[in-house]
Amino acid sequence: MNDIENKSVEQKTVDTKSRLATLNAIKNKFISTVIKMYVNSLGREVSFREITVAEQKKLARIMIDNENRRDIIYDAQCAVLKSICLEEDLDIYSLTEFDKIKLLLLMYQRNMMKHEITFICPECHSENKVKIDFNNALYRLDKFDTSDKEFTYENSMWKFKFVIGYPLVSKVSEYYRKQYIKARSIADKKSFENFNTNINVDYTNLFIKSMEFTDVSTGETTFIDTADYSIDEVLDVISVFPQDVMYSDNGVISYIT
Repeated sequence: MNDIENKSVEQKTVDTKSRLATLNAIKNKFISTVIKMYVNSLGREVSFREITVAEQKKLARIMIDNENRRDIIYDAQCAVLKSICLEEDLDIYSLTEFDKIKLLLLMYQRNMMKHEITFICPECHSENKVKIDFNNALYRLDKFDTSDKEFTYENSMWKFKFVIGYPLVSKVSEYYRKQYIKARSIADKKSFENFNTNINVDYTNLFIKSMEFTDVSTGETTFIDTADYSIDEVLDVISVFPQDVMYSDNGVISYIT
């Protein structure tokens, strides 16, 4: 190999290294942008990086391909939040559902995934565009009181006391997974088609952190900390409550929603 060929090979090697170095430097700059968000359940700020184009596309594809799999979509969102969190020891599943919703809003805000929603009037078919003010929404959520609340309800036979709070992400994930398995086990196709509608009602029960009910006639009181029981066991107990306790105008579900 002559001197000219040697110089050509050397130049190509240098150019390749230079290009790779430049590309890596650019990528490192983009993925090292730090965003701080106040996490209500922790009472402090947590650092995140911005979601990348590749991560955004992957999440969008998962959501499109799994339209009826809320369990898969939910866990995919958690995986993205974990990947952009700069605190390696922070477990996304140990946060509350409120925290997760805030983090998703932050992700959407920073990446402009959806800043405007178009509503179409079912009567006149006109389009109405609503812009989402993410900055204002996040600011207000920072000030939001997410502490547990006590709710009481009484009828002629029972006195109920509930502690209401935002469920952990781990609980919601477990719930969606079990609900999907349960829905798939139902042979009736129509029942499965109604899965997405029925799931919203049961989901609100996850906000119940403890229950205490007293028999008015005997004064006997029973206390249940839902953290000590599985989701199915809690829902099984709730299913035999008098209907008015949960679903009347001033019942538990109305209080939560």
